[in-house]
Order: sequence, then structure tokens, then C-alpha cells
Amino acid sequence: MNDSPQGAPKAILTTRDTVAIIVGLVIGAGIFRFPPLVAANSPDEAAFYLLWIAGGAISLVGALCYAELATAYPSAGGDYHFLQRAFGRTLSFLFGWARLAVITTGAIALLGYTFGDYASNLLRLGPNSTAIYAALAVLGEARIPCAPVLRPAEVIATEHLASRGFFPVLPHPALPSLRVTASPYHLDGRPTHPRGPAAYHVGQHTRRVLRDLLGYKDERIAALIAAGVVEGPA
Repeated sequence: MNDSPQGAPKAILTTRDTVAIIVGLVIGAGIFRFPPLVAANSPDEAAFYLLWIAGGAISLVGALCYAELATAYPSAGGDYHFLQRAFGRTLSFLFGWARLAVITTGAIALLGYTFGDYASNLLRLGPNSTAIYAALAVLGEARIPCAPVLRPAEVIATEHLASRGFFPVLPHPALPSLRVTASPYHLDGRPTHPRGPAAYHVGQHTRRVLRDLLGYKDERIAALIAAGVVEGPA
């Protein structure tokens, strides 16, 4: 039977849920960004490991302090409640607004940019690829449908598609070259795009097919082309 007063928060999180939340808060996105910086500024390997051990010890001390506060002053307000008891409503109110407008939003932005850096290594979306991926991650987490909109020239210039041979260049009788679309699927390593020169234009061989294979007269072929029934040189 639940003895908590009506309207009061209910304890619905399990120990496993709580541990997962705390681990996520402690580790955060910094683990993907800071190890190279720490290693670059450490004099040697031993110092690098000692710094990480010291950081873990400090985190453990902070966790024990929060556990003691939560046990002595249980409240759903968390940091707000502790600051209110220690320094009054004004400072706790300012902390609440900072949490809403700066602290949490900054953490979300850091997560987005970290994701953007890693995603850009797989598929770049132009010079602002990291910012685009960060915005997509934040909007996607907020359940706002969105997607990058690229111009045709930007799609063709995408490094990932170029490495897959999606837009090969073929010789052309009248132009210096012609870019065509190939299949992105390579099952056996062989190229999937045409290897011969590109056609001069649509209907290049219309007259030859109609005249030599089907026996049409030149007058009838010209009439069909003029009427727009088939494509071909006038």
C-alpha cells in the first residue's frame, strides 16, 4: 500500500534504472572528446592513468556527497531543494533557470556536436556537416521531423557517393564528358555503370531503327518526329 500523500511523487524507478541514469550522467559525452586532450597534455603514460584514477575518485566523492544529501533531505527537487535549504529561494530559483536555459541545453548541444563529428567521418554533408548532424540529432530527439536538403550539385559532390562510384563520368560525342547515375550496390566488386560512350541525345538512332529494321519511309519517319510521337534528330 502506498502511504505517500496525494499528488506527491511516487517511487517508480528501480535500482537498475537509477544506476543507469547515474552512470549516464557521470560519463556523458565527454568520454568521446576528452581522452585525446588528457593524453596530449600528460607527460607520460603513468600520469595519464593517474589523472583518470584521480578523476574517478573525485567523481566517487561527489556521488557519496549526493547520496548523503539525498538520505538526509529526501526530496524530488534534487539540487534545487539542497540549494534552497542552504542558501534560500533566490539562489535556488536562479539555479533552476540556469538548469533550464544553460546547463541542460549546453549538455544537449555537446551531445549533438559529438554525434556530428563522428557521423561526419562516415558521410559528410558539406562544410557545415557537424552542425547539420547536431541539429538533426537534437530535432530528432525532440520528435521534430527533419532532413538535410541538398542541391543536385551537392549530392553529386558528396564524398561518400563519389567513393561508391554512384555518379561515373563517361565520354560524350558532343560534350567533354557526361555524368550518369549508376547503381550503389556492388555485389562482386565489378563496376555497375555503363562503360561505353554516352549517347549523343535521346533518339539518336531513331531514324536508323525505323528505316533499316522496320522499313519506314523517310517521309513517315519525319512526320512521326514532327508530331512528337518519337524522338529523333529533325
